[in-house]
Formats: sequence, structure tokens, C-alpha cells
Amino acid sequence: MKKDESQKFWINLLQNVVCMPAATGYIVFEERIKFDHTSFIDVYINTTYVVIKQKNLGKDFRKAIR
Repeated sequence: MKKDESQKFWINLLQNVVCMPAATGYIVFEERIKFDHTSFIDVYINTTYVVIKQKNLGKDFRKAIR
């Protein structure tokens, strides 16, 4: 999924499924974070401390972040 499609998906989900009509005022896309390397959080909702990190199909979630 492309970045613009991903952002539209999350905005639509929050507005129409979660009933958060002003979602664009709370959501931050592509927030930079630092583990042992620089990465990005795909979606961050600061009022609820929700962090969403999207992964491709087939990604093994049991493997540690390096």
C-alpha cells in the first residue's frame, strides 16, 4: 500500500468506523523515531498514545527489531 493510500485508509477508518470525525486534527503520519536505527511510525494519535506500524504481508512479527 502506498503512503497516500495508507493515510486515506486510516483517516477513513477513524472517521467512519471509530466515529472520530475530526481525525485529521489528532493523527500524525510518518513520525520519526530512533531505535538502534532511524525508523518511522506510520500513524501516531497523540491524545490516546496509539502507535500503528504497518508491515507487508508475510512479515515475521516474532523477529526482534534490529
